[in-house]
Amino acid sequence: MENTLNWFLHDNGREARLARTCAQGVVGAAAAAVTYYGGIAPEWVSICVCPVVMAVLSPVMQYLGEGAADEG
Repeated sequence: MENTLNWFLHDNGREARLARTCAQGVVGAAAAAVTYYGGIAPEWVSICVCPVVMAVLSPVMQYLGEGAADEG
């Protein structure tokens, strides 16, 4: 499990970048679905949630990768 996480956070190969982008997209789409189907926000807000979540996740994953590099 630890090797997989290190690969996911540190590798800059095509496969790792694609995996990170897909993971961000899934989390963003899930957040948008929760806001839309939960009636939490109007429809236009739900459309904007996915890219905002993806934009926030990118630096968070970079920070996690730097922290893992410091520990390992």
